[in-house]
Amino acid sequence: MMCYKDMTYCSFYKECAVICDRALTPEIRKEAAVFGLPICKFMGKPDCFKQLQRGRRDELRYKIN
Repeated sequence: MMCYKDMTYCSFYKECAVICDRALTPEIRKEAAVFGLPICKFMGKPDCFKQLQRGRRDELRYKIN
């Protein structure tokens, strides 16, 4: 099956301390809709997931290389 950008996206990005290119943002959803393509999403939290601490909005996020 063909999906948007042939990539698996993460819907858990809002609660993750990692910033990566797999975040399923509203922009990604809009772009996929323009092309009429389905989006492949992780069923569970991926191995790279690092939980943000609750109540810490100022916690630094880090980027995966």
